[in-house]
Amino acid sequence: MIFFADGVAIRENAGEEQALSGFSTLAWSDAEALNFSLKEQIDIDIRYEHATEFIDVVLGLWDSWDDDALLFDKVGDVSNYDVDDPLPQVENHRIQSIGKAMPEQARNEHLTIRQPYEKVANGRGHLSLVGSAEQVADTLVHWFERGACDGFNVAAPYLPGSLDDFVDIVVPILQDRGVFRGEYEGVTLRENLGLKYPHSRYAH
Repeated sequence: MIFFADGVAIRENAGEEQALSGFSTLAWSDAEALNFSLKEQIDIDIRYEHATEFIDVVLGLWDSWDDDALLFDKVGDVSNYDVDDPLPQVENHRIQSIGKAMPEQARNEHLTIRQPYEKVANGRGHLSLVGSAEQVADTLVHWFERGACDGFNVAAPYLPGSLDDFVDIVVPILQDRGVFRGEYEGVTLRENLGLKYPHSRYAH
């Protein structure tokens, strides 16, 4: 069952499976509607019209790709190894950041195949914070005040609820501690970053 996704995504993800029993085109909550910039669930009659069109699009996309059109080795490069074997050197030309960092870390730390994916599964290898709002704020302030970073990218586990919680509960704590601004300096991103306005070379 798939909620609120575009036809291309359904076709690419589900189309690679050997068997698909079916999928639902209807969403059940306002929270899911928010993911597609809708304030609330759309009217049920319009929803069924969209569902009919959606199915037609997905089926059309499926039919546009013959079963034998692309022949890739769908078995992973490390599938012949036991997960507790040392991680072999594998070429990966698609992912150039974490795709290089994780194998290098595995070699340096003598990790097995199992250990890197366990690290990545928990926050994709980044810092993961679990605890009360105070505990989360404590860790962020600790890193910030000791110069370990100059800011954070917040990757919420689900949207929009967990991000709302961070803004409504954690941010006020950070503001009280003086590490997060209470108001913006200007009305544009340029003003808030303190950047000068570039003058056109053609201006007189």
